[in-house]
Amino acid sequence: MSQLRFQILGPTIVSRDGRDLDLGSPKQRTLLVALLLEPRRVLPMRRLLNLLWDDPPTSATANARTYAYGLRKALGPVLHARDGGYLLDVAAADCDLGQFTAEVAAARLARSADDLSAAERHYEKALGMWRGACGEDLPADIPLQHQLVTVTERRAVAVEEYADLRLRQGPDPRLPEELRQALADHPTREGLWALLMRALAAGGDTAGALEAYHRARAELAARLGVDPGAELVDLQRSILAREPAVAGPSATTRSRSVVPHELPARPPVFVGRDAAVAQLLDAVADPGTRRYPVVLGIDGPGGIGKSTLAVELAHRISERLDAGSPADRDAGDDLGGEIYVDLHGGRSGLRPANQAEVLVRLLRSLGEPEPGHDDLEGLAARWRSLTHGRRLLIVLDNVLDADQVRPLLPNGPGCTVVVTSRRRLADLDLTARQTLSTLDVDTAVRLLKAHGDADEGSLRQIAVLCGGLPLALRMAAARLASRTDLTVGDFALRLSDDRLRLSELGYRDTGVRATFRSSFVALAGSADPVDRDAAKLFCLLGLLPVSDCSAEVAYALIDAAHGDASVGRLVELHLVTSDNGRLRLHDLLRLFAREVADELAPEDIEPAIHRAAWSYAESARRAWLCVRPLAGRMLPPSPLTRATAADPQTRAEGVRWLAENTASMRELLFALPGLPSVPLSVGVEILRHLTSHDGLAGTFRDTVAVAGGVVERAAAGADPRAELIARRLLAINLQRLRRYPEAQAEVRPAIELLPQVDDPVERITTLNTFGIFQTEWGDLDAAEQSLRAGLKLAREHDDPPWTSLLLHSLGMHQRVRGVLGESIELLREAYGIRQALADEIGQIYTRMQLGKALSAAGEVTEGLAHLDRALLAAERLNSAELAREIRIDRMEVLSRAGRIGEASGELRAALEVCRRLDDDTLRAEVLREAQRLRVPA
Repeated sequence: MSQLRFQILGPTIVSRDGRDLDLGSPKQRTLLVALLLEPRRVLPMRRLLNLLWDDPPTSATANARTYAYGLRKALGPVLHARDGGYLLDVAAADCDLGQFTAEVAAARLARSADDLSAAERHYEKALGMWRGACGEDLPADIPLQHQLVTVTERRAVAVEEYADLRLRQGPDPRLPEELRQALADHPTREGLWALLMRALAAGGDTAGALEAYHRARAELAARLGVDPGAELVDLQRSILAREPAVAGPSATTRSRSVVPHELPARPPVFVGRDAAVAQLLDAVADPGTRRYPVVLGIDGPGGIGKSTLAVELAHRISERLDAGSPADRDAGDDLGGEIYVDLHGGRSGLRPANQAEVLVRLLRSLGEPEPGHDDLEGLAARWRSLTHGRRLLIVLDNVLDADQVRPLLPNGPGCTVVVTSRRRLADLDLTARQTLSTLDVDTAVRLLKAHGDADEGSLRQIAVLCGGLPLALRMAAARLASRTDLTVGDFALRLSDDRLRLSELGYRDTGVRATFRSSFVALAGSADPVDRDAAKLFCLLGLLPVSDCSAEVAYALIDAAHGDASVGRLVELHLVTSDNGRLRLHDLLRLFAREVADELAPEDIEPAIHRAAWSYAESARRAWLCVRPLAGRMLPPSPLTRATAADPQTRAEGVRWLAENTASMRELLFALPGLPSVPLSVGVEILRHLTSHDGLAGTFRDTVAVAGGVVERAAAGADPRAELIARRLLAINLQRLRRYPEAQAEVRPAIELLPQVDDPVERITTLNTFGIFQTEWGDLDAAEQSLRAGLKLAREHDDPPWTSLLLHSLGMHQRVRGVLGESIELLREAYGIRQALADEIGQIYTRMQLGKALSAAGEVTEGLAHLDRALLAAERLNSAELAREIRIDRMEVLSRAGRIGEASGELRAALEVCRRLDDDTLRAEVLREAQRLRVPA
């Protein structure tokens, strides 16, 4: 157990071995208390910011990280940054709140076992831990105060339970004063006033009891503007009538009531959720051994099958309870029962159920008469009392949020509750949770077959088009059953049309579209601007032509400085999924998002797509600068006013960003001809950085497929600079793939564009690229002319990065021509500049050329040393493509030096790299080179 001790039931104190620690600023202590309220749980950064500030400033994230750093210095390694948030790894027992909770739970358990003296001891110990209000030293204006008030309310509940326990054992002269002290902190708690009246009446002070009633009425009127509830009014009448047993019924009295059996019928077809059922059933311990109710949560998007799973699970739990011990069955029917309530929190066109109305419905299920009032607190208290000693199974279906369901939870440790919601209900204390995902294709086919056998190939196609969404699959099965004139193949063909799919998967006001719309309308029609921004973001994500995107791109779509809240709403409602920060829409949700995007004005759509594309280009530029710190090309002016592009700070972060986003950037370029709002210059810059990354990752083929479209749009737009860059980049990838005729076809029109382009860097870059190509094609005179012209231009502009590039290329060219002395001189000069620039990748390439030039000049040992260091650097950078090239260079040097055995070792190593890259073309190229050099495999 940790040596740290935490106290928040009063001023915040943390001690280590009896010595109090300095916890820093009030905001830093606030962060600590927020984490202590949910120990060993990751609190996302978005939620932490919303607990620390009503309106988080732009610096909120940085400030929160500073507070976390300060806490980590004070507390040691118990505070962890994890999954975009923070986790405090301390046991609940190390905090006075956890100890208080445990003691109250022990008191309730002892009371339910009629061990009143033990219950009294536990209550005394629990209440003795309080030194004031929870977190009373924290700022009063922080949103966390709402949670702190709730914690302090738990003290009042424990006071009420403890007072009731003592009253049931007879008059207690100390109790009235203790209750008056509690009422000073909680003057509107009618339960405390009722206990004070009962305590005074039980002690014979009738006048004091009636005076307490009048004081309660005055406080409620002054503070809340309400009259006393039914409990206080009835108690006053009983005291006036001098009725006996004002202190209340016996602690062991139980209400005998109706035994409900309200579960809907089991689903006739249930497939694909066996693992979820098993995990949830594992969380349902034997009711006889539990100390608290079990609450099981099932969440997921609309149509994912939450209600179906909940009903099936409830029937299995009920069967397990029915198969309990004979003693349990002999105890009477009041121990059991199943209740089902639909709260309409996810139903289109239906008002979410009112909590008081639901409580009346729940009480009626247990045989209670109509209460005659709608006091939420009173109804919830009665519900908890009635459920305390029962073994009820309760299904609360389609819950809107945690606030809606919290008053509906029972009190008895034998109760089990199954809650379904489209939201994750992260702020509800769940025993276990299952977030449902779509069904895999094989399971989806099984579901379709259960509704009728058909050709499996067509059923598989339908399953894929339904995206594994259970509701879509059921609607597809229903449509096939109702349309006897429609073959399964015909129906699959209709579904393959994006314009028809949602209509085919629905009927009148039911189906996939209606289910999605209920979630969307809840956001679009909300008074909360965050919800409305989330609805707009959902539409724009549907229009953005990428499979997934980063959070920064989502922020750019709505131009929000901190779009976490809007993204969080979409994730919470499962309208988008978030996997390690990547946002993705289900295929059917994407179709729906494009439909509702028709409600957006064009001036909302086109600038948004422009902002997203610019964010990709600028983020890629910054990432590549981390990988290879050469002078980057500036983009056109930013269209962002509040959002910012991603900003990797280290080489590893830059490589990771590029690896995660290259697929999305290729999708964006593929769609570029149909995106008139995206400036051509932005598309060209995306292509530039993709091509740079391809050289590191070896993913040339993927970019060739989209580069042609950029060239076509540039040519059609009469933009010589953009066309020159696009043709050069396309030629680079074609050359890398050894598709020389196609690369030459791009070079000729590009050279013709050079006189029309004023940008010196683009001219230098083009001369360098084409000079290298001409060398490889054997056109050596033209190559030398291009490279010397490029070097002259780079020196004139005093541009070290480009000067080093041309020196490198000309040195390589001279090696090929056999002018080894000048080659080595040029390469050494290039290497020196690249060292000064800290251009690690450039140094690797120049070492490769130096190694080959020196070896050709007879300096084999020095040449191999350069290649060795280049190989170590490539492997450190995790660049398999570079490592393969260096292995081939080493094989060539060693074979020419007559060291065939070592050359064979390099061949095997190069082939292993190709195996890891899973590229047969590269493998064939390595083998051809080995055959040319006569190196045995």
